[in-house]
Amino acid sequence: MDKISLMQQALHFKDENHSLITSCIAVVVGIVIFKLIQRDGLADIPMPPSYSWFWGHDKEVFEKDVGVSYTKWLNQLGFVIKIRGAFFHPEVLVVADTKACTHILQTHIYDYHHSKVVRPRIERLLGRSLGWVEGASEHRRMRGLVAPSLTPENIKAMSPQIYAAAEDARAHVEKAISSNDGEKIFNAMDLTGRTTLDITGRVAFDHDFKLGLDDDAQTILQAWRRMVNIGMQFRGFMALVLLRRFPWMNYIPIKSNRGQSTVKATIQQGIAQELVKRGANEDMGSTAKGKDLMSLLVKATSQGRISKQELMDHITMFLMAGHETTGQTLAYTLWMLGKRPDIQEKLRKEALEFPGEPSYDEISNKLPYLDAVTKEALRMFTALPYMERVATKDDVLPLQTPITTPDGRTITEIPIRRGQIIVLPIIAINRLDAIWGDGLAFRPERWLEPLPNQSLLPHGYGNTLTFSEGPRNCVGFRLGIFQLKAVLYTFIKNLKFEDTGAVLGHKMCSSLQPFVIGELESAPNIPVKISSA
Repeated sequence: MDKISLMQQALHFKDENHSLITSCIAVVVGIVIFKLIQRDGLADIPMPPSYSWFWGHDKEVFEKDVGVSYTKWLNQLGFVIKIRGAFFHPEVLVVADTKACTHILQTHIYDYHHSKVVRPRIERLLGRSLGWVEGASEHRRMRGLVAPSLTPENIKAMSPQIYAAAEDARAHVEKAISSNDGEKIFNAMDLTGRTTLDITGRVAFDHDFKLGLDDDAQTILQAWRRMVNIGMQFRGFMALVLLRRFPWMNYIPIKSNRGQSTVKATIQQGIAQELVKRGANEDMGSTAKGKDLMSLLVKATSQGRISKQELMDHITMFLMAGHETTGQTLAYTLWMLGKRPDIQEKLRKEALEFPGEPSYDEISNKLPYLDAVTKEALRMFTALPYMERVATKDDVLPLQTPITTPDGRTITEIPIRRGQIIVLPIIAINRLDAIWGDGLAFRPERWLEPLPNQSLLPHGYGNTLTFSEGPRNCVGFRLGIFQLKAVLYTFIKNLKFEDTGAVLGHKMCSSLQPFVIGELESAPNIPVKISSA
């Protein structure tokens, strides 16, 4: 080989090396700059000291019961902390400060979107519906479409159907226990999930799920159960942290993603088709009965204001979100009543002394202990334990409680960079000893006493964040509360609940999910012994 060729190859090799070195330097410089930028805003934010170099703090959050780690860290370090994410994910800001939460959820809500792991999950589960949509104008359009069906006046009109479904569920339970020597152990999650699905079918879609026992109901409930069971296992955790670190994986058909998509497909290829067909036979809303949800959706479709796919997505969201969270809270409440017979007897006494069936207004205002038990259950057993948001632009987060740095400086606000992931650990916020004193105790009487320091309390329903707060709070929270109270009122007068001694664990899989320790395969499950009162 001649000298010229050798020189050309050497120069080419040198150029390739130079490009490689330049690229490596660029990557390193980029990482350093990113760390410096992040350090500018979060350097003074306290962080729990013990974490894995590979898993960050995420693995501890998963392995402990839902909210336990966040509650511990926030009680120890203050209302704002940062944590390390798995797979070297940039630091995540964890916020429990009242003013900061209000800033994110109320005054600047449209600047903080669902994160790139949460929003695709909502789409897979519920479609492009109210929970998925971002942006002020589009969100207001969708909320304006469904909100008229959920006014107090409309919920009052639903009262007979809600009580009828509760009575049917009670009668079904009493029949089961009478044929089983007067008592029976039920999976409370199954019992209450079927009951609230039956209610949702009746009041929102004029559909009879037959106590949640017909084929349509069982298909929906079993698809949800399978999805939840996958998400509660370690592979569900792995999927979550991988999707957060590498959002492009949201579009790969891994098992957890497929399980979530199956729930939506089950509804949209089944019962939703039947409901839409029924609406079409009723002239797609030209003869709509009124302001029930299905009538409003059908009318909007017939007028061309929403597509058929959006109609299907709204049906999916309200069938699932409309029953699952209320049913879950109700199941936890029955479990706690079994563990606390003193609370159960006090609640039963109030219900039995009330004349007749309480109206919407009466159940809201005339049964104080029922109200207290309901609020305490919603505080303790938050259906949606965590909220994960991402800042869409640079911002400044104000603090109600200043942070004092190790060198004595006081921080009253935190600069937020575009792209910053923020977790609002709602279940931990609701349980903080720093706010409640005895935040981990199930004590309904706290709602009959003067509340703690108002400046520390969230601004949502019952001074909690269970239903969020602000423009994106739960659109159906009034209906959920009324369902919860009506079923509790109906059950407690006639049924007795006892603890089985089973030890429960609690995982996060889209919502709070219980399981019996050592029996994860049967999850979600809360065994409760029920007999006649």
